[in-house]
Amino acid sequence: MGFRWGRVCAVLTVTVLTSLFLTFPRSAEAQEELQEFPATLKADSYKFDRQARILTAQGNVVFTTRDVTIRADVLVADLQTSLVSAEGHVRLDAAGQSVLADMLTYNLGTRTGTLFNAHTEYRSPWVLGAVTLKAEEMASDVKQFVTIRKGYATTCEEPDPVVFATAAELSIFPGDKIVGRQVSLWVAGHRLFTVPFFMIFLRERRDTRIAPTVGYSDAEGWFIRTSWAYFLNERHYGFVHADWFERLGVGTGIEHLYKTGAAEGSVLLYWLANRQTGGADQHAVVNHLQRLGDVTARLFADYDESSSMLGSPTSGFFVAADISTQSPWSSTYLFSTLTQSSLGPVSFLTSRLAHTQNLGPRLAADVLLDYSQNAGPAGIDEELFPRFTLRYFGENMTATLVTETRWDLDGDRFTADDRYTLERLPELTLTLNAFNIGDTPLWGSATAGLAQFRETIPGPTGGVLDAGRADVQVTVSGPLPLAGGTVGMRTFARQTWYTTGDARFFYGGRLEYARAVASAFEARVGYTAQTAVGASPFVFDQIAGTLSVADAQLTFHTQAMLLRATAFYDFQSEQFGDIVGQAFFQPRPDWSIGFAGSYNVNIGQLDRVEAALDVQLSKEWRFEYSGAWDSFTQSVQNNRVSVTRTFCECMAMSLTYLGARQEIWLEAWLTAIPWGRGKIGIGGQGTLLFEQPWWLMPQR
Repeated sequence: MGFRWGRVCAVLTVTVLTSLFLTFPRSAEAQEELQEFPATLKADSYKFDRQARILTAQGNVVFTTRDVTIRADVLVADLQTSLVSAEGHVRLDAAGQSVLADMLTYNLGTRTGTLFNAHTEYRSPWVLGAVTLKAEEMASDVKQFVTIRKGYATTCEEPDPVVFATAAELSIFPGDKIVGRQVSLWVAGHRLFTVPFFMIFLRERRDTRIAPTVGYSDAEGWFIRTSWAYFLNERHYGFVHADWFERLGVGTGIEHLYKTGAAEGSVLLYWLANRQTGGADQHAVVNHLQRLGDVTARLFADYDESSSMLGSPTSGFFVAADISTQSPWSSTYLFSTLTQSSLGPVSFLTSRLAHTQNLGPRLAADVLLDYSQNAGPAGIDEELFPRFTLRYFGENMTATLVTETRWDLDGDRFTADDRYTLERLPELTLTLNAFNIGDTPLWGSATAGLAQFRETIPGPTGGVLDAGRADVQVTVSGPLPLAGGTVGMRTFARQTWYTTGDARFFYGGRLEYARAVASAFEARVGYTAQTAVGASPFVFDQIAGTLSVADAQLTFHTQAMLLRATAFYDFQSEQFGDIVGQAFFQPRPDWSIGFAGSYNVNIGQLDRVEAALDVQLSKEWRFEYSGAWDSFTQSVQNNRVSVTRTFCECMAMSLTYLGARQEIWLEAWLTAIPWGRGKIGIGGQGTLLFEQPWWLMPQR
């Protein structure tokens, strides 16, 4: 509730207060003073005190500027103090939304303003239906923040909503976060709970946990996880964690988020008194973003250390850093990772430098450098893989030149090299854009290539193959009308020559004929084939062998029913595939009933039958089921059985059995936010399962 409310109020209040900066009366006396403001003002009467510089408009006041309109009984503008106020049946229309209020004030100098007793209905992609919003007071400085005092929000029907939320104060930082104080959730007129402090992040799924998370896992046993938010100011805030694990022990931590000028990030420190090892586990994570003009730099570091009463401490470290910059003609990106572990010890360093440069309207080049260093007991393996790509975009064709190789920087110092490598020295590819073949509906394309490859295969049966390749491929595709139906065709042929003396011809395609055979009936028959003559000496260039498959499909389709049967025959194995039947019924818009089955023709046996039902029995009750019978197990698996009860078209609860996981779940949610559900369940071994809606879950 707080999430929706905060986002809406931020948008509306910013729009309201911005509009007031442009006030302009139409009275003759005031027009000389305020003629520079681009706005219109209509009212039954005007009064302007030139000495005090106060403008008063009364009766059916309509103030319009750009896409914002304010209506009120009275509007007063004090040009001496830069104060503007509107009273009596105040209505703001902005960005397709309307806000009602008793009074509105705004300071033209400080650009801060306040709405009193505001009321609106808001619709958003985040919510199904409308959200009713009320606030006793909304204050803002337009772009920096919005503060709401004594607020209220609900998605249920008034005047007696089943569920609603209230807050003593909400501070909204548009596009960033919402900070709430004394936030309460009410159900059926009773306050369910109140949290003294609450934060919702508008850019990420990281929020205050309303209640402790209770659950069970094999590694942790029973556990209780808690999290409390703290807020120092707009630039410094975070979470304090305190957890209990039956098998692991007690853990505490703090996660601090910060923003300073062109930098922002977070720091997590977590400590666990490990009951199993008799020592302590420590975990630290740093995530930092820095902007320096056109350059953006990111750093992520993760360190963990574990101590034990029986052995030496162990530690692991991971860091990832990237730097990027971009201009209209080029972009550069550097990304590096380092992983170190005291076990071994071992370390892995990888780095990638990528640069793209536009050399003209039709010419572009890419440079890619991949570096890796793996250090361990066997020594240090250092590799560099440079790659250069040049692309030309013509009117009817594209040409690509790629050079890619491997430099073994460690030379003979590391003798355990076992890396597969493919080098292009170089490879040139020419591709013709798709072209229409005469006056037919067919389209063709062609590709030609010339390359020198060096393939290195490790192992006792491997080796190095250095050879050239030339190939040409032609493709023809398109629809053709035939006997009241349509033939879909796609054929290809590829000829390849190698300097080793090998050659390969690869050809194939698919033909498919479809037509209506009777009212509501459609038939399809198709044939897919491919054949390779000859072989490639390279491993990377291998192609699957012969394929020859025929398929057929018959479909019956009405507005409320779909029946379909599909079969195929493999000429290579000389066997039929399973015949698959599908049936879908929708006798009512809120009813969906589906069945599917497969029959093995070769052994004359039914393999599998599946069923799925989603039936709205009434306005309040809904039933869902999905299950399958399998011939191998000779049993029925009830994958999902669910019964849902809706209360007052506002709140819903469901009881669901998941057969594959042997779990029973009780879920509750607002019908306006069906994707934000709270869950509590029982596992197959009697373990307690617990989930909160994602928008209430912090990320650790």
